[in-house]
Amino acid sequence: MMRPWLGAACVATSAAALVLTAPDFGGLWWLLPVALVPMIVAQYRLLPRRWAPAGVAVVGAAYWLTLAMLSRGSMAPLWMAALLLVVAVAVVYGIAWADLRFTAWTRWRFFLVQMPFVWVGLEVLFGLNPVFATNTWLAYRMQPAPDLIQPISVLGTPSLGFLLLVLDYGIALLVIALLDRRAESGRIADDAGPAAAADGGARAPLRPALVALGVALAAAVVWCGASLLIVRDVRQNMGPAVRVAVVQAGITLFATPPDAVESEIVEPLTAATRDAAAQGAQLVIWPEDVLPFDPRQEHAAEIAGIARDNGVYLVAPFTVGHEPESPNKALVLGPDGQTLGVYNKVHAVVAEGEGFHQPFLPLAFPTDFGTFGVAICFDNHYLDVVPEIVGNGARLIAMPSLIWPGEARNQLAIMVFRAVENRVAYAKAELGWSSAIVRPDGTVVALTLPEQQPTWRLLVADVPLGPDHSPFAGLGRPFQWVYVGGMGVLAAGFVMLAWRRRAQATQRGQLRL
Repeated sequence: MMRPWLGAACVATSAAALVLTAPDFGGLWWLLPVALVPMIVAQYRLLPRRWAPAGVAVVGAAYWLTLAMLSRGSMAPLWMAALLLVVAVAVVYGIAWADLRFTAWTRWRFFLVQMPFVWVGLEVLFGLNPVFATNTWLAYRMQPAPDLIQPISVLGTPSLGFLLLVLDYGIALLVIALLDRRAESGRIADDAGPAAAADGGARAPLRPALVALGVALAAAVVWCGASLLIVRDVRQNMGPAVRVAVVQAGITLFATPPDAVESEIVEPLTAATRDAAAQGAQLVIWPEDVLPFDPRQEHAAEIAGIARDNGVYLVAPFTVGHEPESPNKALVLGPDGQTLGVYNKVHAVVAEGEGFHQPFLPLAFPTDFGTFGVAICFDNHYLDVVPEIVGNGARLIAMPSLIWPGEARNQLAIMVFRAVENRVAYAKAELGWSSAIVRPDGTVVALTLPEQQPTWRLLVADVPLGPDHSPFAGLGRPFQWVYVGGMGVLAAGFVMLAWRRRAQATQRGQLRL
């Protein structure tokens, strides 16, 4: 009778551990390789068979609730978040149900990788959605440890998530095998968990479990060793340092009356740019949506004069109008005040009402200090934008942004991962809440975090340009589809095994007749 209660405690432990790994809830990233172990043991050896998938669903709900709380304050309606939570929990329940049966049918042969393939494959597919993009990826919680994530610049971020899950399942498999060995030696028949009961008492074999865990640990050692070598190479091959400035405007979207645009937006931006130039800044970045007019048509001479008078490269984002289809853009000016180009934001944030459609222009701007590109806010949450810009020569990404306070640390993690993947520096100017400057190795150079009200800030820092190579930016992006393919193979195998077992059951029934 104690086993179900122990199973519930294990489920609660895994749920709490996942919450504690999240930014703003502890950031205990080092729990990731073991966070799911109690849940897996409970699923297979502690909870009654009918409740085992529900235990996994509870942990899934905790994970999604954490993500929802990180996104608190967003413009997404509550019903959308609630609906996504319900769908996510239902999907997790169904996957856990299928996982138990597949393990029993295959007698643990694929246990080490079956759920990691499914989890990461679903992450890749869900990362294409227009609401959350890749925000839900488990690997992002490793952001505080940039020295350990460097292989993503070759294999991509999904590979790190896969490795973390393999470690969880490898450790859990050994624990389950040890429990089975104890039960067998003690002849405790009811210690066979739900997976065993599903296939006539199949127990987890100890020797293969030891081998599986050894493989998982060896992969982790290789990953960490490669990461240390890669980070050393990146640091040795960084380009010259450039002094960048990001202006945090301290305002909220469209909160400035039209008759106050000059005094409350243009004049403070002018003063901040002048201050940045006085501190030696060569590149100044303003935040997303900061100009409610097209600076090529209105205040054109004034905005160009700001860049020219201060001798800086200037990124000046703008959105004209309050309509969903209003284009979101960034004007790039040279130190002579001439227009170098206009970047179009590609990925509209539908949860915030954006509905524009613009061609993707992966522009890179050569300068006397190196080449930089621009990628606005949500574009950095996907894997398709920045590699194209880096492929055109950019070694630094200027990132105008507009987010809500609860999303600050999550977006910081995304910045760090895009910087490491593409081996480029990042400079993010946020409209009101959180700005940052990040080195190509993922080290955070400067950072502001949300306060009670939107706050005016100016960050000025030296940051080295990235090296001139990134395997991920060149050839690494297709590798993510390996996990989708692995998930597809496992799903096909499950369907085939289910069909075969059904056919065998039907045949046995006919023979009895």
